[in-house]
Amino acid sequence: MKGKSFDELKVKYKATENTETSTDSHLYKLLKKIDGGSQLGDPDIKVLKKLDGDAEDCFARKAVCKTKS
Repeated sequence: MKGKSFDELKVKYKATENTETSTDSHLYKLLKKIDGGSQLGDPDIKVLKKLDGDAEDCFARKAVCKTKS
């Protein structure tokens, strides 16, 4: 079964403001991990927060909450 595309993952995790399109990007790899149910380590969480900035409904918060549930 084929995984979700980068665009689908960005929509799901509200990361659409990010302009990266390469499936080699760190963001894509992190979103795939999250979507697959993998736990994120502190370095991954720091990267998400850095990419996120101060967005009110940030994808990092959603991703971190999802991996901790």
